[in-house]
Amino acid sequence: MKNLLLIALVVLLIGAFIIKSQSGLSISSQEDRREFAVQFTHWAKRLGTNIKGVTAYVVKLDWVPDKPPEYEPPRNTQNNNQTG
Repeated sequence: MKNLLLIALVVLLIGAFIIKSQSGLSISSQEDRREFAVQFTHWAKRLGTNIKGVTAYVVKLDWVPDKPPEYEPPRNTQNNNQTG
């Protein structure tokens, strides 16, 4: 559980860094902080929607094979022809 939380935090931090660097926002300005919050919230909502869509798609997939594999005995690769 800790690993999942850590991964989520890292993804959010990377997203925040990308938004800040591509937008050219200054975190020291209150107006830029608000714009950053709006952009980050929009990005996080889209991320959640995409995760939801992928999860729904994966859950709907048929994971059970149509026919179970038939048993095949192991093949003997050694030469059993003995001459004596």
